[in-house]
Amino acid sequence: MLLRTHSFPDSSFFFLRSDLSLVHVVTQLMELAQSRRGEYNDMKYLVKNRVTLVYELPLAELVNDFFDHLKSRSKGYASMEYQIIGYRKNNLVKLDVALNGENVDALSGIVHSDQAYSVGRTLVKKLKEIVPRAQFKIPIQAKIGVKVVASEHISALKKGRSRVLTRFFRNLFCASSHMTNHAEQSVCA
Repeated sequence: MLLRTHSFPDSSFFFLRSDLSLVHVVTQLMELAQSRRGEYNDMKYLVKNRVTLVYELPLAELVNDFFDHLKSRSKGYASMEYQIIGYRKNNLVKLDVALNGENVDALSGIVHSDQAYSVGRTLVKKLKEIVPRAQFKIPIQAKIGVKVVASEHISALKKGRSRVLTRFFRNLFCASSHMTNHAEQSVCA
C-alpha cells in the first residue's frame, strides 16, 4: 500500500474494466472514455435504443469525477458497472509542488506523464490565487524530479509607502504656504 507520494515505487497502475450502458449518446461517451485514457474493447447493441460499451480505464481516471461527467453528457441516462482487472505498467510520474523552494508533500501527487504539465499549471495558478502575499517574493513551482514544468511567483508587498505619503504632504504643504522664507522654498523645490 502506498501511503505517501515520497515513497513512490515504480510505474505499476491499477486498471479496471468499465461497462457503460447508454441510450442515445454513444459518441459523447466514447470521447469521454478515450479522453480519460480508456482503451476500447467492445460495443454491443442490446435493443434498438440501448448500447453497452466496454472500456478499460485507469482507476485514477474513474475516481476523479468520471461518473459526474458520464451523467452530465448522457443527461442522466447512462449507467456504469465496473470490475477490477488488475495492475498494468503505465507511464506515471511524481509531480512535486514547491513553495518558496521547499517541497510540500501534501500537494504532491502521482499523475500520468501526458497530463503532468496541465495538472502542474492548474495547481500553480490556483496556489497563486490562494497564497497570501508576504514581505518577500514567493516562487511556486510544479516539478517532476528536478525539472520544473510550471512556475509562478507571488510578488512581494511594496515597501515604499512612506515615500508616497511624504510626497503627498510636501505637495499639500507647498500648495497652501506662501513660502515666506528660504527654508520653505527649498522644501518645495
